[in-house]
Amino acid sequence: MRLLNLGRIRVHISPNPFREGFTFKQVLKLEDGAIYISAGKPEIRIKIWVDANNPVVRLEAESEETFNLKVILEVWRNRERVLRGYELEHGAYGLGGSPEPIIEYPDTIQDGEKNRIIWYHRNKSSIWSDTLKLQGLESLIEELDDPLLNRTFGGIIKCNGKM
Repeated sequence: MRLLNLGRIRVHISPNPFREGFTFKQVLKLEDGAIYISAGKPEIRIKIWVDANNPVVRLEAESEETFNLKVILEVWRNRERVLRGYELEHGAYGLGGSPEPIIEYPDTIQDGEKNRIIWYHRNKSSIWSDTLKLQGLESLIEELDDPLLNRTFGGIIKCNGKM
């Protein structure tokens, strides 16, 4: 019953093209499904778009002069923690009661990758059987596979340039 975010991606450009006194232009072109940004001196041109045929967000940046582009992943589930209060009752179960404790586990960031960052969240536990019991459907627990246990989702940040 929770919609978990994957985290946040921050993009830093050096030298900073967004300093005071520099030109800045941002345009959303619906027909392209893209945001175009131009800023700085020398000008850096950025295109951010979602690939309609794949679950991919793309960022392309170019300039006549050399610049550095740094991508930082900020995961929000960075430690093990016990859900409490409103988050427990309305976020994890939504049914007004739950066995406690319910533990949210941290995301995993894959080590040893070259030119990419891979991270994911995997459900190490599940409330599925407790939910079936609460709904009077405990006879189905042995018949059906738990659809939540070991469910995994995440992301990959890939770089075509040097890292």
